[in-house]
Amino acid sequence: MTNQETELYKTSIGCSIGVAFEGRVLDVVFNISNPRSIRVKLLAMKVSLADDILARHALTTEIVVRDLIKSDCAALEWHGGTDFRAWYHAQWRNHRDELARVLIADVNNFPIGQVAVHWHGKPTHPLVPDVQSLRVFPAFRGLKIGSLLLDCAEGVVRERGFSHISLSVALDNPRAQKLYERLGYHVFGDIYHDEWQYIDARGETHTVREEVLDLVKHF
Repeated sequence: MTNQETELYKTSIGCSIGVAFEGRVLDVVFNISNPRSIRVKLLAMKVSLADDILARHALTTEIVVRDLIKSDCAALEWHGGTDFRAWYHAQWRNHRDELARVLIADVNNFPIGQVAVHWHGKPTHPLVPDVQSLRVFPAFRGLKIGSLLLDCAEGVVRERGFSHISLSVALDNPRAQKLYERLGYHVFGDIYHDEWQYIDARGETHTVREEVLDLVKHF
């Protein structure tokens, strides 16, 4: 794989927003055009502009799922800030050296989401590619961008000839587990303690420990 960007998927978001300003709580409806015909209604958006002003805005933007590039490292610090800077650069090296494949959801050249496929899996299942670090920028959550990234991750795993894909979910995140199970993942093995480390902006090492379950999907 070269360092050149590879676009895997494109879709568009079309937004029609009507806002009446009087300091009231408003309804904002986003009509999302993509293969799943998503319609998302956002409630309780507060605005504080001049009274009796009516504004209508139309916005269409494109989401591109592509490969990670080195310049994404700094932009991805919206999650974790500078304390995760070394971690993002390590992720880039894994992607560059083909130990992992990191996919980015891009809007206007900004990474609003990411997912990583680690080809050597985890100690519990080293021969099954493992999905890690699936996250979406807070303002774009609820639009099924995470599901889109996971679909693309499954696609690159199938392209390499694998028949399984895995991921882990923390026990304190039952909502995510239910989502993955709806998408065809099944619990594999028992609950275990997982841990990973990162070095923060001050050079201090932190260890994160979680109780997790592994889930596996068969293609």
